[in-house]
Amino acid sequence: MEVNKKYSKCLAEAAFYLFTLLTVTLVWCVVLQVWRADWNIPFDYGMELNNDVLGASTWIKSYMRSGFSWEKSDFSAPFFTDRKGELGVDRVVLLLEILCSRIFSSYGGSLNALYLMSFLTTGLTAAYSLRCLRFSRKISLAGAIIYTFLQYHMMRGEMHLYLSFYYSAPLAVLIMLWITDESLLAGHLSQNRIGRVKRGYMLCGLFAWIIGLQQPYYAFFAAIGIGFALLYSLCRKHFGKAVESMAYLLVIAITTLVGNAQAILHTSDPAMKYMLEQRTVKAIEAYGLKIIHLLLPIQNHRLTILAKLRQQYDNLVNAGNSEEAWVSLGLILSLCFCASLAAVLINGRVDLRIRVCGSFILAFVLVATVGGGSSAIGMIFSLLRCYNRMVVYIAMFCVIVFGVLAEKLEDYLRTRKVPRAIRCGLLLLPAVFAVWDQTSPENIYNYAETREEYLRDEKYVRSIEAEMPEGACIFQLPLLPTGTTSIRELKDNELSKPYLHAESTRWLHMYSVGSRTDQWVNLLHGLPLRTVADILVCCDFQGVYMDSRGFTSEQWEAALAVMDSVGDDPVIHSEDGLKVFYGLSDHAADLKERIGAKKMKEYGDFWLNCPDLTCFSASSLPYTMAVSPLDDGMLLPSGCIQYGPYITISPGDYTVYVTGNQLTDLTYDVSYASGTIQLPLHFLSTESDLVRYSFHVEEEITGAEIRCTNATEENALLRGIYLFRKDQSRERAAIEQFLHPGGLAQEFDSP
Repeated sequence: MEVNKKYSKCLAEAAFYLFTLLTVTLVWCVVLQVWRADWNIPFDYGMELNNDVLGASTWIKSYMRSGFSWEKSDFSAPFFTDRKGELGVDRVVLLLEILCSRIFSSYGGSLNALYLMSFLTTGLTAAYSLRCLRFSRKISLAGAIIYTFLQYHMMRGEMHLYLSFYYSAPLAVLIMLWITDESLLAGHLSQNRIGRVKRGYMLCGLFAWIIGLQQPYYAFFAAIGIGFALLYSLCRKHFGKAVESMAYLLVIAITTLVGNAQAILHTSDPAMKYMLEQRTVKAIEAYGLKIIHLLLPIQNHRLTILAKLRQQYDNLVNAGNSEEAWVSLGLILSLCFCASLAAVLINGRVDLRIRVCGSFILAFVLVATVGGGSSAIGMIFSLLRCYNRMVVYIAMFCVIVFGVLAEKLEDYLRTRKVPRAIRCGLLLLPAVFAVWDQTSPENIYNYAETREEYLRDEKYVRSIEAEMPEGACIFQLPLLPTGTTSIRELKDNELSKPYLHAESTRWLHMYSVGSRTDQWVNLLHGLPLRTVADILVCCDFQGVYMDSRGFTSEQWEAALAVMDSVGDDPVIHSEDGLKVFYGLSDHAADLKERIGAKKMKEYGDFWLNCPDLTCFSASSLPYTMAVSPLDDGMLLPSGCIQYGPYITISPGDYTVYVTGNQLTDLTYDVSYASGTIQLPLHFLSTESDLVRYSFHVEEEITGAEIRCTNATEENALLRGIYLFRKDQSRERAAIEQFLHPGGLAQEFDSP
């Protein structure tokens, strides 16, 4: 009899979690009006707030094309991208990516399924956590729905797919409460044992491991919360709990470090330097939490008066639609937030669960708020900068407070003999209201416009692949300065879109900072486009894809003129007139005839070996006065000074090549100490398109600048600055053949 009772209870719990998943799915479909979408086309095709979604899309697409591997050669041509160097990969989401790529026939279907899974996993863990806190199934379901459909989740969307998976936060909250007071949780966690080990110990250890598998933000914030619980245990002299909490922290730390060990070992010095430059205390202040953002209604609220209230605030503080503003708790959780903080002051006269939650909420707010503990942490460790993301922990504690209040309401209604059906309706009504309050019509994707652009791009890439042999490498213009993913009207990662439709070709983007492709592209920045076309065919590229949105009108015309001159291959224009594709087979045949197959192979081997050259593209250097892009470089007007690149130079002899046009009469210097100390220069040649000089460094200098000053009355054009060490005579000799605007064949055609 006891066995049957236990079996029935397990079935009832399983049915509850299944019903929770079905309810979350239904609400998700209604909120996003999914029936309007084509499931095989991504909801977000980089047409929303920004194009971060294209990064995740690229990896999903690559798994569909060639299965899972850390190294991918389908993009980042002519080399490959190594995901082992990517910090913060969520191992659980990675597994889901691989599974979805095997199940669905399109990357869009996989992406959409993953987005749904972010809601299902969050709803499931939230419901489980509330059940562990002894709440009824009705209250647990209502709380899980409120938590799953936070504004934070809706705004992350597919754009920030990995951040949409915050399923570990409810589990982390369980660990914090377990350490603080076991009596807050269901009795079976402390009473049931395996040997001498409580069930709660084993579950919390498992939760800590899962937290460590998540991307570092949520793991780090969970560790901060467990750290608060550790301090609480020490203050109460519960040393056993303190030791236990340290064990959980150790599990999280080891799991996170092991999961990111490859990335730490494979991250290049340039990539780490770039990351540290972006992640500073200043950035932590910019992305910190603002309490008023928690309590204000969401942007574009369904209720006009609340939408105007939020808009008025945003106008007063000049706030944009950015992630630090996506943390509204909604009306219900805001009331719970205020009630919990008040309970901390009232102390013993309020339910223990509310007081404990209020204490944790206060602690998280003190850390996350702009100018709070996050700034102090950032002075030591600044790699994680977006403390506004702590809202997922604050919100979970608010949901628990909601559960306590709902429980008291249910008890009151029961004593008044209110029918059960009405009680259930009154308890679930707040969840319906919360979904209405926390979401907006703005969350609905523009399915029709997305479908139109997606199919147009697909058709264009198919027309390109019809002309290309299988495995052909396709170069993409414009060239992007290191660390950037957008330029002019070309939005973030938009050059990744052609790959998403490719079936048999390899493409240049995406590549990471410091990768071989990044170094190679950076070298091409300093070369004339005509020469770049020669290098491409030597490196076995079969085509060039160009997007006009990344050029000025003058640059676009100049680039088209160059590409029109390099061969007679068919030119493929996109329907919208923004993109154009040039085949390179005719140019490759012509260059082979003029300089010979052997020379082409030598040139190709030189560039594909990614020589250890240092090039600073003109577009990435700072300037004075009105500098503007021109052709394939930067226009230096009269009176302009080019600064930077602010690098460290070791002792030794160096040679500098400056490439561009009208360079003869410019003045040059190598300086440091904010330009106050200049090194003696020895000029080797001063031609209109190439200036060469050498200098000697006695001892290491930092903040070194290799400057150009236009003191003439004429404009000049700067393409790039190459820096060679003394032992790079071979590289200097080889690259000289590539620095003239006329291309490689010029030297062979000269009399």
